[in-house]
Amino acid sequence: MGITLILLAALSPFLAPAQDKLVFCEKGDIYVAEIDVRNKIRNIRNITNHPAGDYDPVWSPDGRKIVFISNRDGFFTVYITDPYGGNPRPLNKKIKDASDLNWYPDGKRILVDGKLPEGEWMLRFLLVVDIEGKILDKISFRDSFPVGFKLSPDGRYVACHDILKHNISVLNTDTWQLRGITGRDEWGGSMDWLNENAIVFARPEGGKWYMILLALDGRTIRKYPLEGFIYADYPACSPDGNRIIFEGSQKKGKRFLYVLDLNSGKVKNTGVIGARPDWWGGYTSVKPLNLLNTLWSLIKVNGVISSSMTR
Repeated sequence: MGITLILLAALSPFLAPAQDKLVFCEKGDIYVAEIDVRNKIRNIRNITNHPAGDYDPVWSPDGRKIVFISNRDGFFTVYITDPYGGNPRPLNKKIKDASDLNWYPDGKRILVDGKLPEGEWMLRFLLVVDIEGKILDKISFRDSFPVGFKLSPDGRYVACHDILKHNISVLNTDTWQLRGITGRDEWGGSMDWLNENAIVFARPEGGKWYMILLALDGRTIRKYPLEGFIYADYPACSPDGNRIIFEGSQKKGKRFLYVLDLNSGKVKNTGVIGARPDWWGGYTSVKPLNLLNTLWSLIKVNGVISSSMTR
């Protein structure tokens, strides 16, 4: 009886659907929630609840912090908080008109598009900032106008749109050289990385919307039709690379969070109204690969306890 209870306790995280975490914004507030393998979103919590506008939240790699953009100081700058909304603080109030927040994989640096005071002017830069607000690097662009920056999972590249060339481009974070990977007018909406080698974005083609997977050489890997959609944008990939959550609309005036299953191509309406989602994994405390070792350890411990009690 004792060993059965121990086994059930050890298996309980796997008997229920595994849950990742989401963060998204809606009407100027930031919300945190959980999402399971059936794409059920639950335990939605408002973590800002501030009269100012808070937008564009992004998880840190370890899931312990969230950065977002807020105008609570009278201008749009970067704020950082914990997943419960505690201790929100500005990252660096010199940064204004902030957008396109990204965490580096080390969780110690943030990439942000913003403006800094340079003499009498406010000049736009792509900034690398540490979590204490120190500006480590600022990158400017002369012959291009990149926007919509998205850092790759390994931190080596940044996907973006070049407004001057009307294409999708990639920045190398070692040299900050910009390289176009698509032809003119071959671009789309906000982007995310499925993995280190594939970019995801949505765009309309011929009156229909598609979710597109793009290789770093500009080759289209696959197009997923989004049947009945009149709008789709801001994709965020699941940590296991099997699903994409995005904001979209299938009817004018009705906007929800949807999930695209990359294996089946099916799209599910979660029924949750929200914008600009970000997806974080690592919720389960015992990883599947370690389950066998965990169970065997419990069995051995239980065996020792049982033997000592019968002596």
